[in-house]
Amino acid sequence: MPQWRGIRAPLEIPPGRLLAPRLPLDAEPLITIPGLDEVERALGFRRGAQTWLSELTMLAKDSRGVALVTVDPDQIVAAFTGDGPRAVPDLAMFQGLRIALAILLTDGWRLRAPASGRSSLGQPAYALAKAIFGETSAPVSFGWPDATTDKIGSDADATDAGHALATLPHVSALPAYNIAGGISLGSPPLLRLSHPSFGGPKATPRAGSSAISELVGPPGFADPTGLHARAAAVARSDTPWPSSPDVLVIRARDLLDMSGQLAAMRALELHASDARAAMKIERYAGWLEGALSAQIVPEGPYAWRVQNRGALNTLRIDRAEGWVIDMSRSTGILGTSRYGPTLFVALDPASSAPFLALRSTTAAVTADPAFVEVVEAGPELSNVNREGCQTVFTAEGRGQIKFRSSAKPAVKLGRLSLEVVPTESDLWHVSLPTRAASETLSIAVGCP
Repeated sequence: MPQWRGIRAPLEIPPGRLLAPRLPLDAEPLITIPGLDEVERALGFRRGAQTWLSELTMLAKDSRGVALVTVDPDQIVAAFTGDGPRAVPDLAMFQGLRIALAILLTDGWRLRAPASGRSSLGQPAYALAKAIFGETSAPVSFGWPDATTDKIGSDADATDAGHALATLPHVSALPAYNIAGGISLGSPPLLRLSHPSFGGPKATPRAGSSAISELVGPPGFADPTGLHARAAAVARSDTPWPSSPDVLVIRARDLLDMSGQLAAMRALELHASDARAAMKIERYAGWLEGALSAQIVPEGPYAWRVQNRGALNTLRIDRAEGWVIDMSRSTGILGTSRYGPTLFVALDPASSAPFLALRSTTAAVTADPAFVEVVEAGPELSNVNREGCQTVFTAEGRGQIKFRSSAKPAVKLGRLSLEVVPTESDLWHVSLPTRAASETLSIAVGCP
């Protein structure tokens, strides 16, 4: 087991999910260093079948400010997992799209915007929130202030506006608790949000339960809330955030400024678009639980069986340069998408124990001309069946599906033929119309 030598100087522990948490009593430490409070922090530890490793770089300095050693997370991972591809549960992607969570908190719910020329009283935050969040089709988590009451303060109009928003089908109303360093949503807690400014040597441990960090942007000119910076961080990033979805946390008081209103609306439009997989928070909580319970069992070189995954539907293959999924051996897989050296594998929700096998991109293989692989999908796909010249799925919902095929296929939703549009070499997409019920989606390549 590797040891990091010469690290006896106290460290300033910055905030972050699973970053140098206090070591749980029932855990086996892998790497430890002391914080300013002289309490040992673990950069890696095991608890049962789970192994936790820091995801940020740590820098140790002595009393003179001289750097002693830099602890890089890739070095830690390599020390315990070796070289080559590594399969881990993924928390960021669903069917090739980045998972998006939108959270509205009632902080400032009853405050009013500055008075306009038309009225002596500005519009209240709760009216703005209802107008903005009531129109979107993207799922929204509405954090109420207290689990023991239905009321939001003593203002009847404010409470009525909260009830009206909470009853909309795309809104999940959850109690919100203030906790040390952030906020917890749901009862019992479903999700914890770390406050971006919280940290230091007394940082609350984040290893015992999953947590999602807010997207952080400092306030600036014409952006007093920082919402534009946070929304831009989501929209302009072409790659998934490491190990977490796109989370936009908006306080009601942020909407009192025109800049904040515009930023919230643009972010919600992005979440509702074909470029994101927007989720309700209850579903994502099940995803997190599946990531904790999942067992990724090696079955030969560069091959794994995924068991006890619950609602987890994406596996990530890190360090996958020069590797692809061997679909002729793998089962229970809808398709893959790649970002740099990382492969995101979309698992079939109907498969109880998917099997993944990798092959080198230089290996000689006989390509199946009828093979179809999903790259991105807005509608939810399941029950994949590849047989002969046809690939069949169960599809639910609407939106675009991008898939890989060596030739232009014929695509049907039930008995309805769909238009197939080429996008790039070997890539095609179809759009599914608005449908509530499950339908059979068939993709045929080279059928007589």
